[in-house]
Amino acid sequence: MAKKKGSPGLPFPWKRATGVTKAKTKFAKATGIPTTKAGRQRKVGKAATSGCEGTIFVVLIGIILSALALAQESAKPQETQPSLDETTEWLQEKLANYANVIQKSGDETTTRKLEDVSVDKCLIRYTYSMIANKAGINAVEFTQKIAVQFDYLDRTKISISDDKDGIFVKASLRTDKPKVQFEGLLKTTRIKRDMSNTLTEILIPFSNKDMAERVTKALVRAVELCATKKEPF
Repeated sequence: MAKKKGSPGLPFPWKRATGVTKAKTKFAKATGIPTTKAGRQRKVGKAATSGCEGTIFVVLIGIILSALALAQESAKPQETQPSLDETTEWLQEKLANYANVIQKSGDETTTRKLEDVSVDKCLIRYTYSMIANKAGINAVEFTQKIAVQFDYLDRTKISISDDKDGIFVKASLRTDKPKVQFEGLLKTTRIKRDMSNTLTEILIPFSNKDMAERVTKALVRAVELCATKKEPF
């Protein structure tokens, strides 16, 4: 009775157990070069498989397969994050076109919006206005002129607020930075009052929550880029 080939404790050859057979088969299919001694003799002649050259050939298989795997991995397209210029240009466009909301309740209408939006590198400027009118008469008008550096914003405190007053992107200012002042003006049918004060957070109104979420991500990106920006000299 012929002795069954195999390895101690295994019902099949050790090469199959360690994955050598699978690797050799994969290499042969990919390159068209036989991995068996008989196949190599037919392909390139007996001289190529004599002595220790057969062992070297098997080692080369492993090296080539590893190199191919690394080449395929490095060839995959890498996702790139938007640059500072791309981020600020996108923010300026979206804030100028989408940062507004109009609410109606009975004969009262409240409009909140950003005007004169300018985003220059790490500095954002805009005028926030809130106008409430009743039966076509402006009862209350409040404006804020704001200019703030992105790295003055706390990236961990940029979020979305969705309540009865509408959808807002809220961003708190960092307490370890110098205080930022804003110009504020309140006008009613009877009074006109200076409301300038220290800025503690910015509020950006939206009528669309999806756009608010996208702007939130862009603000976080701008803060990260400006916080790590280094002087060239």
